[in-house]
Amino acid sequence: MKKIFISIFLLIVIAAACKKDRSVSTGDDKDQKVTFKVGFAQNSTGFLSATHTNSLKSNADTGLTNHVSIIHYAVFDASGVILHKITQKSTDAIFGQYTDNLKPGTYTVVVAAGPVNLRVSGSTLNNSFLDQQSDLLWGETFFSKFSITIATTAITNNVALHRITSKVVVNVNDPIPAGVNGLLLTIKNVAVKFDIGTEHPFYDPPNTVISGSYYDSKYQISTSFLYIGPFDVTLTGGSLAEKHIDNITAGPNTLITLNGNLFGGTGSDGNGFKIGIDTAWNIPINKGF
Repeated sequence: MKKIFISIFLLIVIAAACKKDRSVSTGDDKDQKVTFKVGFAQNSTGFLSATHTNSLKSNADTGLTNHVSIIHYAVFDASGVILHKITQKSTDAIFGQYTDNLKPGTYTVVVAAGPVNLRVSGSTLNNSFLDQQSDLLWGETFFSKFSITIATTAITNNVALHRITSKVVVNVNDPIPAGVNGLLLTIKNVAVKFDIGTEHPFYDPPNTVISGSYYDSKYQISTSFLYIGPFDVTLTGGSLAEKHIDNITAGPNTLITLNGNLFGGTGSDGNGFKIGIDTAWNIPINKGF
């Protein structure tokens, strides 16, 4: 009988202790709402890519949809392991705004926006990348990475996206000879991935971008790319003409324009091309050849 009383006494003590633990809980470990509102940094609004035609809901951010078709949100915990990854399309009702639920603590948040084939790969902060899936031709791509600390109240973060791509635009101003149906633009020494952990293009190794198109009565060709260092451009007009511009030094968030005559014409730009580098996208630099 004595053993039974002792057992009952121990059960009462344990129950009282559990009740006490519950009574002192402050709720500090509850999930808190964290809202992210996405926009562009001031120096990232200089270029306009072709406006996307979307069936937008009335409360979508049309400023964003003029530039990007998709937004990725990724949240990493303090050890660098990914917790949440959310994707929004420009046709979503609240494009550019996302609300997450996070427990108190410190997190790293990554927001990336760009063309529809932009993706985020990897499961840890030090091994995650942005790429265009199997495509070397990047559209305008924007990025932000920052740290947040969650306490015991809901918070709102305004996210300023910065452009991480550069762009080459070529205009050929002289008459196009018969039989030339397009231009070929080759850019050597560009990156294919963007390392989220280091926030730099990934050299693995550099690759070549090739693109071709024409516009109205003049030929125009352009492509966005990840700048990783000085690069070389070759412009070819069929089998009749070829121009080489080597060792162009620019930077990320840079617009490089090439204007001139490719086929020996005598238009307003003479027989050569003029290179304009606009980084305002950042600070204008000019180089002739």
